[in-house]
This record gives sequence, structure tokens and C-alpha cells, in this order.
Amino acid sequence: MRNTTLLTRNFKMTPLTTDDEDKLYPLFSSRETMKYITPHPVRSKSEMRKTVERYLKPAQLCWIITKRDTEEFAGFFRFHKIHEFHRKAEMNAVISDKFQQTGVMSELMPELLAFAFNQLKLNRLVGDIFEENEGSRKLLEKFGFHLDGVLRHTDFDGERYHNTAVYSLLKEEYSARRTEEPFIYLVRHCETTGQKPDAPLTDQGALDAVKLGEFFKSRSIQRVITSPYKRAVDSIRPAASHIGFAIEKDDRLMERKLSGKNLDDWETWIRRSFDDPDLCLEGGESGNEAARRANEVIDELLSEGRGPTVVVTHGNLLSFLLRKWMPEFGYNDWKNLRNPDIFALRVSAGKVTADRLKWS
Repeated sequence: MRNTTLLTRNFKMTPLTTDDEDKLYPLFSSRETMKYITPHPVRSKSEMRKTVERYLKPAQLCWIITKRDTEEFAGFFRFHKIHEFHRKAEMNAVISDKFQQTGVMSELMPELLAFAFNQLKLNRLVGDIFEENEGSRKLLEKFGFHLDGVLRHTDFDGERYHNTAVYSLLKEEYSARRTEEPFIYLVRHCETTGQKPDAPLTDQGALDAVKLGEFFKSRSIQRVITSPYKRAVDSIRPAASHIGFAIEKDDRLMERKLSGKNLDDWETWIRRSFDDPDLCLEGGESGNEAARRANEVIDELLSEGRGPTVVVTHGNLLSFLLRKWMPEFGYNDWKNLRNPDIFALRVSAGKVTADRLKWS
């Protein structure tokens, strides 16, 4: 396990070696970067060397974090105080200034937790942080860690004492969250001013987009994919900002094209297409055709298995997509969709199920 490399969508974690001393020194010697880690940063390269040697001893597993595409150094992570008999360990991370508050740890955590509980076979994982470290507190709580307590005046920085907040996550809690949390959130965009691709959200739609952001910021989202239409992108923009991930646009999530020309009785044809999902008007696409392209996105996400993903699309396309798991979803269900609306796809024992969420 000491030689295990971990990969996520944007980052690579490679095992620490003595050759990494020079990468770590600017990080570990910075008082500002280390202010929530220790009041005593590394003071020399020889001290850094001794620190790395200590990290390479048994009962610790350490990694260097880099960007996958550029190999740019992003930080350091370790499991330490690993106890095989009691099946417990502690963890800590140091992220370089450039990558702080960019969602690095939010992306890495699912992979790290899977490694801790499935590979190391831990029963208890601890993250202890300085009490004033708000970012780490939010991260731990986002992934289900429980505040066990606060240890008073554990560290002195030469000017004042710091309290340490101790968080832990148990195997049974991790497993329960994996079962309960949706793997994919299917989102219909917020209220819009029109149907053209560049139509903006209404004032109410913009307010609801902020509410969506609040809903998703406490969930361990790993990816955000949306229709390229402005109303879809703007619906999820506040959430993506909270999560710290870039918005990915995918043409396969665009709204279904009912016809190549404007139809006065368009809703009548939508009703007919629910009765006959292969019905295709000139210049348009059938409900089944639209669902197939959207389902390609879902199948790719399921096969990658990276973790919870938000997928934003449109009402008519969403309705036909949902029929794969909710066969009775029909015209009246489409009519009753809200702006926005959220459906959860969950995976259990290889089976995918869908249900509508009460999110607000």
C-alpha cells in the first residue's frame, strides 16, 4: 500500500520519497501556509529532510499532490498514527497557497476515504484541526465527520494558545453515507425568461439558483455537468462556486428539439410524444432519441464511479430520461415539474433507482 498512487479527475497523489524535500520546503517553512497546521514551521532544509525521513517511517502513509495535466505541485497529504489492531488512524493535509480554496480536498476526499476504509480497513479516521480553521471544519462536516470535542490550549505559537477540535468518521457512518447519498443529482434549471439558448433566468430564477447553491454546498459533489444553454449554466453557477469545481458543458444535455419549425400546438405534440416516444416531427427528435444522448452522459458517470455528480438539463429531456428508471413518468408528470427540480439517482447492489427530492 505504501506504493499506491491515487488518481482523481484533476489530481494525482504519488507516494512521498526523499526526492520530494525541495518541493515541500517552501510549503512547510511558510508560517502563513502552516498557520492551521503547526505554530512551528520548518526552519531549514536539514530540518525538512528530517521531517521527510520521519514521515517515511512505519505507521504513516504520505503523498505528494500534483495536477494531472501539468504536474504542478499542489500539496501534501498523510495518514499517520496508523494502528492496525485498533484499526484507526489520523490524517492531515497541507495545500499550497495557489491551490487553497479551489476545491482540491473536496475532490480528493472521496478517494482518500475509500482508501482508508476499504484498503486500510480502518474503523475510525480522525481529523484534528485548530478550532479557528473554518475551511477544514466545513470540509470535515461536509464528508460526515463528527465533532468529538475540543481540546483546550493544545498548542502555543509564542503569542497565544490554540484549541484543537477533534473530528472523527467511523466505518459504519462512511458506509451509511455511501448508501444514502445519491450518486447523480438530475436538476431541471431554474425559472427562465424564454426558450432560446441564451435566455436568462428570471429574478425568481436567480434567487432559486442561490438556494440550489446552498443545497449542494454541504454535499460531497465531485463534478458539475450542464447543458450549455445559459439558463442551465446560470442555475448551477452558485453551487459550482461553493463546491469549487469548474462547470462542464455537454451538448448531449441540451433540451429536446421537438420540431424544426415553430408549432402553435406544440404542447399537443409533446403529449403525443409521451404516448409514442418514437414520434419524430420533421427537423426534430423523438423523446427516445433525446433520452439516448442524455443517457450516454449518465452511463459514463456510472462507469467512472468517481462520486456524486450534479447534472443540469431541461424539463422535456429530463422527463424522457427519467422514464428509464421511472417508466410511468408521463405527460402530467412533465407538466408538474418545478423550476428548479431535483431527482436523485442512487446505486445499490448494482441497481439504479430514481426518486424526487424535497430540497427546499
